[in-house]
Amino acid sequence: MVLAAARPVPAAAADVAEEILAKGIEAYQAGNLEPAIGGINAAMRGRLPAAQMARAYYYRGLAYRKQGNPGQAITDFSRALEYPGL
Repeated sequence: MVLAAARPVPAAAADVAEEILAKGIEAYQAGNLEPAIGGINAAMRGRLPAAQMARAYYYRGLAYRKQGNPGQAITDFSRALEYPGL
């Protein structure tokens, strides 16, 4: 298993990415799967710290599972486990 290297993240960039992730998770919890996946994808392109990347993969996996995409869900759950902090 390859572990993702922890990298320093500028605070401002991390804050913005974490806000976007929070909105994606809220969309997932409200049952809005496409906006949830889109928001989580945007957050992942940002500068999330490792623990938040694990959380992003986890929630995106949940959204894919609810969409009926088990293969994508399993891939994301597996990727989540590669990060410390899950």
